[in-house]
Amino acid sequence: MAPHQAEAAPAQAGAEAVTAAKATRPEMAALPGGTFRMGSSKDELSERPTRSVMVAPFLMAKKAATVREWQQCVDAKACTAISKGRPDDPVTNVSWNDVRQFAAWLSQATGQPAGQ
Repeated sequence: MAPHQAEAAPAQAGAEAVTAAKATRPEMAALPGGTFRMGSSKDELSERPTRSVMVAPFLMAKKAATVREWQQCVDAKACTAISKGRPDDPVTNVSWNDVRQFAAWLSQATGQPAGQ
């Protein structure tokens, strides 16, 4: 699976419909793909061996998701984790799976596939 095609977690059954007017697609930056060396020949065994890794080009939001944006996902019952803080603060203390829920919701709410 390409890095920009993260597997999306489905929204919970019975979640209220969220319109694109409520969710705004973030401004995205196009990042080029490339190849890099991953791992280490000196550190922990789990880092060995070094290997060449290819990353496909992908899009990434230029700014972190805010507590206000995250709350929209929670209100839609598509995100289960609650993020605390002021509305314009960046979201913190969420897991990889929480972010997958948010990405799936944002994709559905804006009509834009994740990473597109």
